Amino acid sequence: MFVAGLWTAAGLGQAIQEGSQEGSPLSIGTLRRMHSEILKEDRPLSIRVPLDYERNRLSYPVIYLLYGDQTEGYFAESISALERLEGGAEIPEFIVVGIHNTDRYGDLLPVHFTGRPGGADTFMDFLEKELFPNIESKYRANSFRLLIGPQAGGPFGLYALACRPYLFQAMILENPFSAPASRDVLQAKLREYAAGRPEAKTSVFINLFDRTGFQDHAEANKALNDALDAFEPLRPAGLEIWRRHLEEPTFVPSLELKQPLRTIFTGFYPPEGSAITSLADILAYYREMGRRLGFEVDPPAFLLAVKSDDLSRAGQPAAAREILEYALGRRPYDTNAAFRMGNLMFDAGELDQAEEIFR
Repeated sequence: MFVAGLWTAAGLGQAIQEGSQEGSPLSIGTLRRMHSEILKEDRPLSIRVPLDYERNRLSYPVIYLLYGDQTEGYFAESISALERLEGGAEIPEFIVVGIHNTDRYGDLLPVHFTGRPGGADTFMDFLEKELFPNIESKYRANSFRLLIGPQAGGPFGLYALACRPYLFQAMILENPFSAPASRDVLQAKLREYAAGRPEAKTSVFINLFDRTGFQDHAEANKALNDALDAFEPLRPAGLEIWRRHLEEPTFVPSLELKQPLRTIFTGFYPPEGSAITSLADILAYYREMGRRLGFEVDPPAFLLAVKSDDLSRAGQPAAAREILEYALGRRPYDTNAAFRMGNLMFDAGELDQAEEIFR
């Protein structure tokens, strides 16, 4: 019998190409450009799709990363965190759209540092009327959108939540009160948002840093905590807000995505002790997960492989095979599922079929 371990996808090298003696390029995404009539400019986008995107017909939630032009920092860091969590089925697999900056403070702040009106409303128009339809027409994107907002993206995210809560279902933000000129507007808009009794469910995770470079954020952190404490009695039932205080002395802090993603998608991988003993149990579990998240969730490949192993060890090869047939129906090129199916065929004496699947 062949013994198959669990293979994880090293997506940072998903586009390794045979090349010249000088070396071969490593790709973590694709650089595209779209024209915006609203912004009156071409806007570059860095886009990453899951490793086996081209070899299945699944749809995926989308992360919109502000400051997407920071390729070696924010974009690569986001993909690194995602692939570790996706590979262990702790979160869904995502398409990532990194939106490049052309005028970050002009686009993202509700109120500019100078006190004049910022461009956040126009940028929301760009997202809603141009970027989202563009991505959803070109990629298999489902309805779930998650915003990652570092730096000036923090105030923008909170402003977008208050003004257009339907744009994003989840957000991971740096302290939105790090831009003092926008604080009063943010608080007023949050009160208006709560008064409207929004039905949309939204999860917001906020990272607060002590310092960035030479800037001390103690005052900004206190202002945010005071504002959120005052907002708590008004907070709509569908809005969850988490705050995490971090000591980070570097000039540009890490995005710190793993804990926020695990928090937002708590229970995505069934907790230990869950009564999952068949394909039917797996499908029921992820139907319920889909109802909670608001989009149809495909059972993750890693989980399907693990559960088939459990059933094989328990002497239930037919139940294990049912899971693997489902897995290969959804992801025909899933190496983990294919090896396990080959093993079961070999054990059942189906040697020709086993040889075919191994080849």
